[in-house]
Amino acid sequence: MSIDESQEQIATPDDDFLIGDDYDETAGLDLHQVADRLLQDLRDVQSDGLLIPSVEFSVAVRQTEANTVLAIQVSGIPERDAVYDTCVREVIDPVFRLACHYNYMKRECPDDCRFVVAIDLASDSGDHLRDRFKMIGVSFWLGLSHVETLCG
Repeated sequence: MSIDESQEQIATPDDDFLIGDDYDETAGLDLHQVADRLLQDLRDVQSDGLLIPSVEFSVAVRQTEANTVLAIQVSGIPERDAVYDTCVREVIDPVFRLACHYNYMKRECPDDCRFVVAIDLASDSGDHLRDRFKMIGVSFWLGLSHVETLCG
């Protein structure tokens, strides 16, 4: 998958749902298989030079009482790049967009989805950046990702 594909509209509007472009193809897969595909997508985009080359990714499936979570760990972000604008533009946005290719979400009830995306960032010194950015929420709407944060 290329970054160009991830920058295009990532969801097909439906009357009731937003459906990621790769959802239908993967609807019958276990979410662990989807996590493996997403991890490969992330590595492909990174090898194309479109994500910070030094970062490492892991993707895990976690079940909460309310939702299934696709937990994406991004580690090794160089301290010099561990600033709000760079992290949103070069890490959070493309990672979130790629994950949304496999998701669906009910328009009127965003909790009614295939999975919730959780992205945890860590710098190359091991500091978790959520303390710096205090992530409130990430949502996708009509194929566009939107990141809401508070600067710490």
